[in-house]
Amino acid sequence: MSVETVTTPKVEAFYWAAITLSQTLGTALGDWIADTGGLGYEGGALVFAAGLAVTAALYYWTDVSRVLLFWAAFILTRPLGATLGDFLDKPLDHGGLALSRPIASAILAAIMIACVLMLPQRAAAIGEGPSVQRYRKKEGGGHARNRSGVHGFAVRCVTTPPRGQFRGVPEASN
Repeated sequence: MSVETVTTPKVEAFYWAAITLSQTLGTALGDWIADTGGLGYEGGALVFAAGLAVTAALYYWTDVSRVLLFWAAFILTRPLGATLGDFLDKPLDHGGLALSRPIASAILAAIMIACVLMLPQRAAAIGEGPSVQRYRKKEGGGHARNRSGVHGFAVRCVTTPPRGQFRGVPEASN
């Protein structure tokens, strides 16, 4: 997914509608799981972290649509952030740690920065996800680039072609 692909008003409207919908519903879902669902903020965060782990597993070990996985990961990050934020700044008697919002924000920012620094990132050509890498490795083809980390996962979900369709990779001759 690239900003260069948002080239028409229709695509831009879809993009902003998807962002607004996922942010609004993600926050509401996080609150609902934590409060109404009775799991509390820790339990809610664990539910959404587990959802992201399942999404990652589906990405690495199945051929589920990469677009579907991208949006699943995109949507699950919002309630995860909301429940973690609530856990950090809500009062103790409400199941939180009673940290101030600036301190809670600083903690979350430090976690994000640590993830960016600790999880290596490398650019990959469009379509060079795990399916293309497996194909190239099997065929003895050229260097297959890899992205790692959360951002790379999201990009790979969108740029990996469906099973059997490799954009820009020549068919093997038998």
